[in-house]
Amino acid sequence: MKKLMIWLIAVALVAIAGFYVALSRLTKPTPQAPQMTATKPVTVEPSHEEPATHYPIATKSVSNPMAEIEPLPSLHDSDRLMQGALLTLLKKQSFVDYFNLDGIVQRVVVTIDNLPRESLAVQLRPLKPTEGTFRVLADGDTLVMAPSNSERYETYIRMMQAVDTKTLVSLYARFYPLFQQAYQELGYPNGYFNDRLITVIDHLIACPDAPDSLRLTQPHVYFTFADPALEHMSAGDKILFRIGKANAGKVKQKLREIRAELISKSDATL
Repeated sequence: MKKLMIWLIAVALVAIAGFYVALSRLTKPTPQAPQMTATKPVTVEPSHEEPATHYPIATKSVSNPMAEIEPLPSLHDSDRLMQGALLTLLKKQSFVDYFNLDGIVQRVVVTIDNLPRESLAVQLRPLKPTEGTFRVLADGDTLVMAPSNSERYETYIRMMQAVDTKTLVSLYARFYPLFQQAYQELGYPNGYFNDRLITVIDHLIACPDAPDSLRLTQPHVYFTFADPALEHMSAGDKILFRIGKANAGKVKQKLREIRAELISKSDATL
């Protein structure tokens, strides 16, 4: 039971972080469309400076710091346990089909780090591509994104909303060393992943509401936003636009809850 609980955090973070990359590009609505070339994960040059930690996460129980805690598994030996936890937690074999299970902690870390950037590491997304066809409406020479596209994300929205926020953050604190290790291996040897996580949450919450009509263009195979200012927004902002205003509102509300719990956990360590 204890092992299941420490793995629940990875499932929950996948459900939330991976949600954002279920559709990383606006793709041509045809099954013959070629696969997009994967974007390399963004890394940084190592720095010898030790940055300040703004939101420290305790990895031991604040209420009982002397309590014995079962050692975490190795970051690079975690995939088999993750798959077993998904099967136990979700109760459905078909649900596992949504996840890319190899290197799943690393996938979550890369995805979170890339969301404020203009592109994502598509080959490292935690979730598999969204099912269904991307829908476009045409009015003469003008193309717009169909409002019905938001229906494609209903499974991910339900999955996100089903996660209990307090449990998520409590287990995240227990599981934190693996996420920290993955973040350092990404190219931030002196970085602190929880600081980056809160920065990314703030970035997504600040995303403006999408225009009522999102005009598109199709220079090649993939659709892009016709407005260059929108097309050059961050990957996270563009995904919030694509999922529709109602879904984006639900995501932001969940992120606010998570942020509040993260700050609470950080304050408890000071």
